[in-house]
Amino acid sequence: MATAEEILAAMEDEEEVQEAEVFAPVSGYKTYDYTDINVIYVDNKTIGSLSHEIAVSGESDSQYLVFERDRYFKGIDLAAKTLQIHYERLDGAGDNCKPVNVAASDTRIRYGWIVPAAAMALDGNLKVMPFATGTAPTSSQYVLKDLYTEWTVHDGLALSGGFAEPGNDWYMQFVEQMQDYVSSAQTYADSAAASESAALSSKTAAAASAATAQAAKDQVAAQQTASVAAVQDAGQAQIDGMQAYLDGYISYDRVDGLAIKGTAEGTDIRVEDSADYHVMDLCVSGRSEQETTTGAQILDFSGLANISNSVYDVIVKDDGYIEIKEGTGTATAPSVAYRVIDSNFVPKVGTFTITTTTGVGSNPWLYIQMIGKDGSVLSDANLRTYTSKSFNFSEEFIENFSHIVYGIFYNNNYDVLPAIIRPMAYMDGDGVWEPYTGGKPSPNLDYPQEIISVGESGTLELLTVGKNLVDFNGITPLVTGSETVVYRPDVNGVRVTTTTNKTYGGAKFDLLKLRKNTTYRVSADITSMSGAMCNVGIRRSEDGGKTYVAILHAAGGWNALTRHISFSFNAGDYEYFRLCLFCTYDTAVMGDTVFSNIQVEEGSQETAYTPYKSPSSITIPLSGPLHGIPAASGGNVTIDGQQYVADRLEKRSGKYGVMRYCGAEEFDGSTDENWQLGSVGRYFSPLLSAVVKIVATSKISNALCDALIVRSQNDVADGGDEGDEGY
Repeated sequence: MATAEEILAAMEDEEEVQEAEVFAPVSGYKTYDYTDINVIYVDNKTIGSLSHEIAVSGESDSQYLVFERDRYFKGIDLAAKTLQIHYERLDGAGDNCKPVNVAASDTRIRYGWIVPAAAMALDGNLKVMPFATGTAPTSSQYVLKDLYTEWTVHDGLALSGGFAEPGNDWYMQFVEQMQDYVSSAQTYADSAAASESAALSSKTAAAASAATAQAAKDQVAAQQTASVAAVQDAGQAQIDGMQAYLDGYISYDRVDGLAIKGTAEGTDIRVEDSADYHVMDLCVSGRSEQETTTGAQILDFSGLANISNSVYDVIVKDDGYIEIKEGTGTATAPSVAYRVIDSNFVPKVGTFTITTTTGVGSNPWLYIQMIGKDGSVLSDANLRTYTSKSFNFSEEFIENFSHIVYGIFYNNNYDVLPAIIRPMAYMDGDGVWEPYTGGKPSPNLDYPQEIISVGESGTLELLTVGKNLVDFNGITPLVTGSETVVYRPDVNGVRVTTTTNKTYGGAKFDLLKLRKNTTYRVSADITSMSGAMCNVGIRRSEDGGKTYVAILHAAGGWNALTRHISFSFNAGDYEYFRLCLFCTYDTAVMGDTVFSNIQVEEGSQETAYTPYKSPSSITIPLSGPLHGIPAASGGNVTIDGQQYVADRLEKRSGKYGVMRYCGAEEFDGSTDENWQLGSVGRYFSPLLSAVVKIVATSKISNALCDALIVRSQNDVADGGDEGDEGY
């Protein structure tokens, strides 16, 4: 059996091994000079005791807790996730706090929590729960929670001397109190003057009176000093008390002395550098969108086969778009991919037209053939040299018609020209492109057209970002291998250095996801330049940020006098953009150009440069999406000028909840409901004014439905058996 000395020595050796573990700071978190020898360990989602931490109500940013846990949970590295601490008071109010001083070793992770004043505002049990969020390996939302623990917050006295909530008249009280002290001091002064006057009647009495007067003067001076100090202390106590009250009940960071509070419905809350601030009140309204079609598209081009080889790639999208991408080799023979349509397409007398909105001149290209019953080509179209081709379907043509062949053809006599082809085949309508929905309006039973609403996945991620959307961390050379790009923090910009003789140089980096149909401003300064001209360009992505088209979406050149670049652009229907820095030289030289104060911000006006701040986010779980049905009138929220009957996420009593708008309509069989007898003895009612807002219009309905759309007064919804309420 080991001796006591051996056991103690082994314990000391184990402590030395533990102390040798090195924790390195984890980026993305702030660092402050808080320390605590007491570490709260989290093991198997269970938080260690907080009994050694004494908390008193009214404290602010003085309590500091240190948590430590295994760095890896189920193989997932928590250092790569967003760590937060959630607290909840007895009254239900709570918040999520970002930790500080986050550090990790190979196996452990440690982080601190500066307890905010809001958490210490009430005495009683405070629920505390660390958690982590991010993206799971499955690409879904990752959320890891611990079992919450309770921390006792003891009752504390008010630092201001007993007043919990200062009144607005505290300043007047301060002035009146000051006047009282001054009046008392004047009384002492008058008394001293009277004593001094009386002393003049007698030399002996004068001497005594002078001594008395001096004593009185000294007393007055002492009283005045004490009075002023007392008044100052009282006034400062009032100020401190007011600040403590505000900090205890509205513990939010301030911008220019004011807490941030959004009030306008339908307006996004935009805060400059909002990663540093909290929002007092937050209200999110639902908004639903649904694709509708007229059914004019006759052919389902999404059934074409993808083609991939060394020369070109043909990528067919689900909605029927066809993308032609350039490969690296050279074709030696023509190739073709096509799809045969027979029973799915039945021609009718009239004009059949096929168009491509873009892609003319591309190679490969779209072609179409009308095949007769004897196998001959009745008519065909090569959509490489023109954008539209029409066929006249006469009764004789239909009699001889068998099927359509259409597809993608490549000719090795032409170079590959990348393009996006949007084919539209129609006999009715105006030829505006739309996806194939079975040749009939959608949504319908076969093509229900998914409804897209806010919080579609059952969660709502709130993201706050700084106004500057340019993140230098993702910068790369504009052309691989042609130049070296150096990030220069001292000039808030990028130094582009061409290492070989070139007539151009440049750099590029992707922006944060932008908002559709929104205007943005681009600005930059040229602080050093060896070339002839510099400009900044914006390229857009049409495939969700995977690739970016070569043609610039927007660009701006520099002012030769000010060496400043400034221009605006509208995102249109796109969300992903790339910022490109171009510098052109007169001759082939090794150039060196510095772009500084690079900024992309929302809005049409340029504002003062602000450094980029990493986004911060919080995920709020929802039981379902927040729906918002567009309405002509009577909506409860307005977004971009459109009224919506919308669900709303609101915070009440410290908790978020979904407020659902419920309308009501009573069906009592009255004549104004226009009940009609339909087939098989069933009754129905058009009831175009029902609260559900299935409004008959010429093109669209204000109701979002996964199987039904009403377009005219003749389109009705079956109401079921007589006596049913609603439909």
